[in-house]
Amino acid sequence: MRESDYRDLGAFTWWGVTLVFNVLFIIMHLYNYPENPNYSLYYVMVFGVNLPWTLSCLRNYIVVPNTPGKEGARVIFIVIFRVRTLLYMHYL
Repeated sequence: MRESDYRDLGAFTWWGVTLVFNVLFIIMHLYNYPENPNYSLYYVMVFGVNLPWTLSCLRNYIVVPNTPGKEGARVIFIVIFRVRTLLYMHYL
């Protein structure tokens, strides 16, 4: 299997475009209104829009198997490690 089968770099395309537009807006706003910078607006634009979107992009970057065989293997893997973790925590 190739690594590209499990990774989707296209998940970050529109996130990057939005980040560039946000930064350009901030630069233009600072240039046009140097005496009155609105830092709360800048924080909302970057951290209120792009930060939550980053989490969504990270989730979409990892491609989850969607064939029945791969899905079954993923479920078995999850069950084995959850049971192992539960048993480990039980004996502590």
